Amino acid sequence: MRVPDVGVLCRGLNRITGVKGKINMNKTKVLGGVVALTAAFTIALPSVASAATVSQADGQGFRLTFFNGQAPIYLNGAIAVNDGSESPEVIADSPVDFSVLGANLALPVGQLNLPANLGSIIQIGTIAQYGAAAPDGSSYAFSGTASDMPSLLGVTTTPTTGTNSYGTPADNAAMAISLGDPATSLVSIGMTASALSASANETAAGVQTGKYNLGDVSMTIGGTIIGGALHTLDTTLVTPLLTALEGFGFAATDLPPDPFATNSITFNWDELAAIAGIPKINEMPPNTNILAYVPQIIAAWANQALTNFEAAIQTAINGVSPVLGALAAPAFTAFQTGQAAALSAFNTALQPISDAINNLAQITVNAEHGDSPLCQQSDGTACVPPPGDSIPDQGSGTLSGAFTQRAIELGLGPVGTVAQIDLASATVGPNEINPVQTPIFNAGSMTVGIVVILMAVAGWFLVSSRRRQLAA
Repeated sequence: MRVPDVGVLCRGLNRITGVKGKINMNKTKVLGGVVALTAAFTIALPSVASAATVSQADGQGFRLTFFNGQAPIYLNGAIAVNDGSESPEVIADSPVDFSVLGANLALPVGQLNLPANLGSIIQIGTIAQYGAAAPDGSSYAFSGTASDMPSLLGVTTTPTTGTNSYGTPADNAAMAISLGDPATSLVSIGMTASALSASANETAAGVQTGKYNLGDVSMTIGGTIIGGALHTLDTTLVTPLLTALEGFGFAATDLPPDPFATNSITFNWDELAAIAGIPKINEMPPNTNILAYVPQIIAAWANQALTNFEAAIQTAINGVSPVLGALAAPAFTAFQTGQAAALSAFNTALQPISDAINNLAQITVNAEHGDSPLCQQSDGTACVPPPGDSIPDQGSGTLSGAFTQRAIELGLGPVGTVAQIDLASATVGPNEINPVQTPIFNAGSMTVGIVVILMAVAGWFLVSSRRRQLAA
């Protein structure tokens, strides 16, 4: 800032005050007075920062997005926003109240074999929602089964649990999904989990990470495709053997049941994961559609079922007389040698199931979305921005980007083209990095301030000079 010449100032004051004779002032005193007054105004008019989001977090339990132009449906999450002025952190703790959804929330099912309301597809137990935002730019969010929060985030706080559930999940289940009819649909999918949760965390340095948890996941896959495939194993292997053994004199109660006389299979995910050569449910790579593993799981289940059935038959043969055992030997050998051909026919009959599943639904777990360069997926790689999104510049006054971790994204229709249901979402950011400050006492306002000060000084000289003239 350029301070006006004091000589010019004094001459101006002479003209303004109309005082006869020149006002002679010590330049140092005048300059000192101006600076002092300026400093006083500086203190009186502090800087004002533009509104900034230093940190924010959002825990949201449920969101339904339609892809036909209809507005999304969601329950308000626990949103915590800190502008940098609140310490130690802003906390939002808002459990989900599913009662506001209603039991007859219509879905645009189109040509799909889906029920007419959401309650027929998904049932959710009580869910917690929590968000915390600190003034240093760090934040964390959580939604899902309340007891999971300490283990996911490493904090001792347990959020408030909701008091209402949506539908009635199975016993000891936090969530249940039901799609299709096992008797009439090409494919049907059932899934339950004893826990359902997700968390997201952002450090003060802007590093964003997330975690998820699905507890004790059990799935049931049914429908006419898998029913037909299972029927090939039943008719070519199991039924002929059981019929032969009963004909030789084996009691039906001493023989194992036919594992393939069904239209569906039920399994615990983690129990079959090692056999099928797939990840455990809580070790999935980011954005994994677990239904893509179903053909592998069914094949592993069938092999395991055959192995268990064969062992049970061997135990039954060992328990009878040598004569009866000798009679059973040829039938048992035929069963063993016929397994390879039967399994080949089974796999051929199962081939259409992948397309049928993709047309019905997708269940994506460990869903992660972020548009910040500092965002890290659970496998240590950089986050992939959502489609159509770009990574913003990380310069002064710009956004750091948002990161969202979800436990489950349930897509309905071919490639999720009908709707998407998000369960247990946690979002941190976007934050404003080094928000631009707009001080009141800047270069422009300083000039105005000096003019005001000069006018005040001029007024003081004017009043003083008039008093002296009147006194004379």
